[in-house]
Amino acid sequence: MENENFTNQEQPSLQEENFLGRHNLNRVTPISRYLAIFLMIALPFIGGYLGYVFTKEEPVATPIVDEKPLPPQKDATLKFQKRTDYSGTAAPSQDVSFQYESASSCDPTDMDGFYSLDFGDGNSIPADCKGMIIHTYKNQGVYTATYQKDYEVVASVEVPIDGVVDTTDLDETPSVSVEAEITSTGAYAILVEGSITPPQNCTGNERMEVELRFHTNNSVSYELATCEIIPIKMGTQYSNDTSTAFPELRLRWLDARTNTWTYQELARFKVDFTNLIEPIVTKLR
Repeated sequence: MENENFTNQEQPSLQEENFLGRHNLNRVTPISRYLAIFLMIALPFIGGYLGYVFTKEEPVATPIVDEKPLPPQKDATLKFQKRTDYSGTAAPSQDVSFQYESASSCDPTDMDGFYSLDFGDGNSIPADCKGMIIHTYKNQGVYTATYQKDYEVVASVEVPIDGVVDTTDLDETPSVSVEAEITSTGAYAILVEGSITPPQNCTGNERMEVELRFHTNNSVSYELATCEIIPIKMGTQYSNDTSTAFPELRLRWLDARTNTWTYQELARFKVDFTNLIEPIVTKLR
């Protein structure tokens, strides 16, 4: 009886066997620890290698495009024309107009570079793809004007300047005087007569002139290049709806201090056309 009880105590029950089996599977052993460390180190390398092998890009075939040749480019051009002809007489300056045009591919609204004009006398200005500009040469000689793109010459032309004398700088208003009278020559028509007297120290090289303005499209300028008294005789016809006109004579001269043209009124008149038979002329200055 005692042996039978002892035997029953030595042999585990079915529930104990199940519990012991599950406990062995969850147990951390030295082998499982080393296996976990190995997998933690090796798996990233294995994954990276597999990703590199299976994600290699296949070469993409480049489609063949039938490219048409570009149209031939037109050469840039630079032309000039003298705006004043003094017929061999000496003059204080020479105005020259330049016409330029770049290659045909240039778009003025979206230019493909920086364009400029160099006049060959130490002066240059920014330009664009196509246009016209007037430049004044103050000394005689042969100048090489260039049209440039990004500071490289794309067109050039030689400009001969003759008959230009050195100018006399004016740093104060020249003492020019005028004598003028206005008479009526018909309905809405007047005639200005008189004379212009240059300053006593005139050399003929000063850049100055007297402009007769009728405040219409009709006007005339008298250059004081000869230092002689210049007669005035000029008429104009106003429109039939003109009630009052203000013709004037004014001096135009280049101020050397600012290198700008300056104006001074010399004589001014008021013509009242209320009475067409005999307009009233008043001298305001």
